[in-house]
Amino acid sequence: MSKTQPLTAVDAAWLRMEDPTNLMMVSGIITFKEMIDFDHLKAVVQHRLLAFDRFRMRVMSSRMPFGQSYWETDATFDLNAHVHRIALPSPGNKAALQEMSSDLMSTPLDFSKPLWQMHLIENYEGGCAIMTRLHHCIADGMALVFVLLSLTDMIPGVPPPTGDGQMDETADKKEGLSNALNALVQQGAKTVGAMWQTSGKVASEGLEALINPAHAMELALKGTDTAVAA
Repeated sequence: MSKTQPLTAVDAAWLRMEDPTNLMMVSGIITFKEMIDFDHLKAVVQHRLLAFDRFRMRVMSSRMPFGQSYWETDATFDLNAHVHRIALPSPGNKAALQEMSSDLMSTPLDFSKPLWQMHLIENYEGGCAIMTRLHHCIADGMALVFVLLSLTDMIPGVPPPTGDGQMDETADKKEGLSNALNALVQQGAKTVGAMWQTSGKVASEGLEALINPAHAMELALKGTDTAVAA
């Protein structure tokens, strides 16, 4: 049976505001001076991004009149439907990237699937760019920044991760990790704001948890409030 979660009132509001002429989408772009291997990117997304349950879930409408919409795990989830590779047309400069990103931002997401997409845009000024699009009912702009940070490493040359992004832990530990990561996505801005107002150590732990999901699991298993601060 698919896992389900009700949408919060705020998330449901963002969903209801969706309109063909007003897409409730949050987009972000990261540029790179060198090319990124597409298979490497997919491996990182599989291992790190999909540690967040929400990126495997789609929005479903209630079958009951005036019923509440809910998240449901997509039993047929396919990463290839969400991570794409496209080439930027000549001259491959900032103006060309802006035009392509504008086209992508005006393209609706597929509501039969989890509401996010990532595009590796090649041929940008000798390097590449990664554009991420997700629906506002998943997260806000600040949370998107944290999601993108979760894909990065502090040092270059890190080999691609292995595995499917699912932790080999007990059910209780998996639930702790899931709660910690989903809290970071949903309330990242508030969490970081609170952390910077306390101490450098707390801020350092929180940032590491945002960048490294494994560290978030460690904090969650220890019962540390930082990883799930609201």
